[in-house]
Amino acid sequence: MEDIRKRAKLRTLVLIVVMCSATAAFGSITITPVSPTSAEFITIRVERHFGGLAHVTSASIVQIGNTFVIQQNVDDSGCILPLPSDLISEFQVGPLASGTYSVTATTTMIGSSPPCNSPIVTEQTAGFAVGSAVPAL
Repeated sequence: MEDIRKRAKLRTLVLIVVMCSATAAFGSITITPVSPTSAEFITIRVERHFGGLAHVTSASIVQIGNTFVIQQNVDDSGCILPLPSDLISEFQVGPLASGTYSVTATTTMIGSSPPCNSPIVTEQTAGFAVGSAVPAL
């Protein structure tokens, strides 16, 4: 009976550790200014809130037509430490021609030691429109 209780406690502990290490679900993509024109500089900000200790090791952006593809790499070696981290990458992409644009941001989290060493890949998407700088007559 005591052995069963010990195994149940161990399973509960493992479940708690796994849940804490997988709390990378909160994130956003923000475009500034909110309603840009073709004459304004535009910033794309990718932000993720992670429930454990983590930091961005690299981030890149590529423009393919009217689509921006962002890759954010994160070291989450401290995933079991309950120290919330905000993972932020910003990119200046404007001014841009009038039109609609999409953003896909992929975050890859890789730690260096168990239980944090299994890659976690998450993706966010957003869209925005750039208006003409000259009002139509």
